[in-house]
Amino acid sequence: RYQRDVLVRLRKAPIFHICLISGVALGWGTEFLITADYKIATPKASFGLPETGLGILPGAGGTSELQSLIGLPHTLRLGMTGERITSDEARRIGLVQECSVDFDAGFARAVELCKMVEKKSPSAIAAFKAASLSAVGASERTRMEAEARAYEHCVDTGEAAVGRASFQIIREGGVPKWGQRTLHSPSS
Repeated sequence: RYQRDVLVRLRKAPIFHICLISGVALGWGTEFLITADYKIATPKASFGLPETGLGILPGAGGTSELQSLIGLPHTLRLGMTGERITSDEARRIGLVQECSVDFDAGFARAVELCKMVEKKSPSAIAAFKAASLSAVGASERTRMEAEARAYEHCVDTGEAAVGRASFQIIREGGVPKWGQRTLHSPSS
């Protein structure tokens, strides 16, 4: 239960969490990927859920959450057979989003993505992630309400005003001074 709790809290952390896999990610290693927002694998990566061969089951999200990422048939295949899959197969079924040629290329791609994120409003990033995660499996009404609350949060924190006031800076590739409340009247 402790492991599940840690993974759930990590999944909900208000950051863009990237995993770069370049080795064996079996059992808990595959389950850990549920926490990541984006996954990049090298050709050296392999994945699987061997727990049923040990008389247990993948109990840190492999049974309850993995199906939301790769679908029930692939979850059942991995969990019931213990099959070990390659990075290419992991990408095909949606367990990872990209394959890189090697660790260095994968790391460079992760850094590139992080640099894009660091230019964005931290409040908007956190609100976007929270709304997106809460939408999984929810009704349309619940999804729309979560999105509306997230949007209102960005307005209420002043980040939307900072973004509007910094539009030219953003267009030129600069970064606004997020966190500096710049509220304007609706007519501005």
